[in-house]
Amino acid sequence: MVCVSLRWIGSFFISLISFSDIAIADIEFDGVTRFVFNSRDKQKSVTVVNTGNETVLAQITLDPGSGEQNPHGLPMALSKPLLRIMAGDRQSVEILYQGTGLPQDRESYFLLSVTDIPQVPEQTNLLQVALRHRLKLFFRPSLSMRVEDAFTKLYWTQSSRSGYAELNAHNDSPYYLTLTDIGFYGRQGQVCGDKVEHLMVAPFSTQAISAPNCVEPVSKVTGMFITDEGREFLKIMQVSKH
Repeated sequence: MVCVSLRWIGSFFISLISFSDIAIADIEFDGVTRFVFNSRDKQKSVTVVNTGNETVLAQITLDPGSGEQNPHGLPMALSKPLLRIMAGDRQSVEILYQGTGLPQDRESYFLLSVTDIPQVPEQTNLLQVALRHRLKLFFRPSLSMRVEDAFTKLYWTQSSRSGYAELNAHNDSPYYLTLTDIGFYGRQGQVCGDKVEHLMVAPFSTQAISAPNCVEPVSKVTGMFITDEGREFLKIMQVSKH
């Protein structure tokens, strides 16, 4: 997910038409879309690549994935909150864990935010665009279940609510499970309603989900599971009664 914020030069209320060009920083992460920090490692290295033609300043922050702030602070730290990356160059930032403060029976979820800001241009009619990249970071302790087996621990039940079909996704694994392109099918195998683009179910939890525009009982759910490497594979899941 990428959030875009604009940094204006001069007056805030300037029409975009008045700008002759736009400066956008080009930041990548060696093709990685998510990061896994295994507890057996002392630290997790994240590589930031500047594929553009200008030097950029990258600001890096780490926040709880739930959005709730810990009053005692995170048990993690970044080695470099700011990176100055030359054009075509790359630098790494280390994520450090203090060794305590996170559950040992399940994964923990964080958001790694990287905001890249181009240098101040010499042109006065140039609009600068600063992009914020938000990437998932999972801290993974030593768990008895293999991550490859976690995908078999997600199952679905039908809720009895009225209106659009309501389902419950149950994750009986210690891992966060992420699906995309979730489709719903009725008793006769026909497509029912619209797809849901994205769903992430926390470890040992149940999450309610509505099947958009589907008003009949759902017998089957399909979805693309996302692996640690960012690959996707299709899984077909039956729905049982609540």
